[in-house]
Formats: sequence, C-alpha cells, structure tokens
Amino acid sequence: MSKSELFVKYHGKQIIAAFIVVVATITWQVVREERAINPKNTGAVMGETASNLAEEEQAKNKQLIVAYQAGLKNELTDYLSKRAGLENNKEAWQIAIATAKNNILALSVPNDYKDLQVKVVTAFDLEQEALREDNAAKKKAAEDRWAEILEQYFWLNK
Repeated sequence: MSKSELFVKYHGKQIIAAFIVVVATITWQVVREERAINPKNTGAVMGETASNLAEEEQAKNKQLIVAYQAGLKNELTDYLSKRAGLENNKEAWQIAIATAKNNILALSVPNDYKDLQVKVVTAFDLEQEALREDNAAKKKAAEDRWAEILEQYFWLNK
C-alpha cells in the first residue's frame, strides 16, 4: 500500500467527520441568516416596501412644501406690512429687510420653490441697494419685482 492509501485508510473516518462538520456549520449559518431576514419581511408583498418608501417621501415633500409656503407667506406678510409704515425711516427699513431676508433664508426650501426663493432674496437685495443709494429708479424696480412675485405666486396674497 502506498502512503496516500494508508493515510486514507487510517484517517478516512476523520476526513468524513471533518467534512460533515464543515457542511453542518455552513448549513447552520445559512439557516440562522434566513431566520434573521424572514421576520423583517413577514407578511410583506414583494415591492410593497419600495412603494411605502415612495409614499413616505411624497408625504414628507408635501409637508415641506406646506411648511415652506406658510413660513414664506408669514414672513412676507409681516415684512410688507412693516415696510408700508417705514418709508420715512430708512434705518428701520434696512433692519426689517435684513431680518425678513435672514428668516426666509433659514426656511427649508423644496425643489419646486427654489426659483421663488431666489426671486424673493434678489428682490430684498435690490430693495436694500435702492435704500442704500437712495435711488428712486431702483426702488421702483424693487416695487415691480415684488408685484411680479405676488402676481406669479398668488397664494402669497391669500
């Protein structure tokens, strides 16, 4: 008998036992992982999770839009009502512009309203520049910009 045949003869049972232990260990690991995964998906229809996530994202986006609209409307209403009484007090007007602008920049802006946010902030900048330079033409341009914004986004006037 050759050395390899003698090795198999004397260690054959040990080799088979080791193979069985390896297969049992792998099987046990797979079963344990399946048990951990199955409770998460119990009762779930395939694809249900994806649609729930999409619905949740839409709901969050709607909440963000409502919060942004309410916040912007409140800030602009407050600012425009203050501005009406501050035409003779340039310092207080500048402070009102800066405060309103900072409050509006602090709002979380949904993607649908990023262009409105830019228009509002540039209107504030134009108005601030007109006050600093005491330029009637720029004041008129700022008034026109506010009128355009309020006309285009009618919900700000309600």
